[in-house]
Amino acid sequence: FFPEGTSSPGAEVMAFKGSLFQIAIDQNMPVHTACLHYSTPNNQPPAFETVCWWGDMAFFPHLLKLVKLPSVEARIRFQPQPVHGENRKQMASAAREQICTAFEAVADAPKMVWRGPDTP
Repeated sequence: FFPEGTSSPGAEVMAFKGSLFQIAIDQNMPVHTACLHYSTPNNQPPAFETVCWWGDMAFFPHLLKLVKLPSVEARIRFQPQPVHGENRKQMASAAREQICTAFEAVADAPKMVWRGPDTP
């Protein structure tokens, strides 16, 4: 799952939603983390516009941009150690900290201000 509870253009690791970790706490299970990174070929629209689906992008126009690309490079980095926590906030914090150490921003991606249900 995506612990931010949303998607983004890939400029930064957003805050993690602790509630998404509750099942791991309830089951006394560790959580394994991984980072995703996307890039597009030179002279093609950037990945934050064509691969990452975020904000108020309409799905089908976005999908059309994606399938028009000649290729997409996708990398996934699995972290070697799982994270543990006494509660969901602690586990979410530990997972985010671990992700931040391996995170690679998507080229030229703008930062996003999350305007979800938790935002005043």
